[in-house]
Amino acid sequence: MGIAVLRTRGLVQRVARLAWRLRRQITLKEFHVRTAFGLGDPAATGLVYGALSPLLVMARVGGLDVDCRPMFQESGFTGAVGGTIQVRPLPVAGALVAFFVSPPVLRSMRAAWRARK
Repeated sequence: MGIAVLRTRGLVQRVARLAWRLRRQITLKEFHVRTAFGLGDPAATGLVYGALSPLLVMARVGGLDVDCRPMFQESGFTGAVGGTIQVRPLPVAGALVAFFVSPPVLRSMRAAWRARK
């Protein structure tokens, strides 16, 4: 059944178009990362933090809210990730309806229905 659906002409392009349209309707409003890590050895922790520091600065310059702290006294890893996205429901619904009534999708549904027997 799956092979019959994947062989449908134009289906891959329709799925790619749907993904692109859905991506355009989703906006990342806020994103933040809070982490702390320790490797047990303060020297190793310092080396890793020193290697990560330029990446953290570039992330902040790029507009990301990233906070990474070294834990020199203990080993372990803690962290939290959060964010807010905005989704526009009417354009998403329109994109989904246009996808499901498109000829390639209808052909693939017909092929799947026939292949199930």
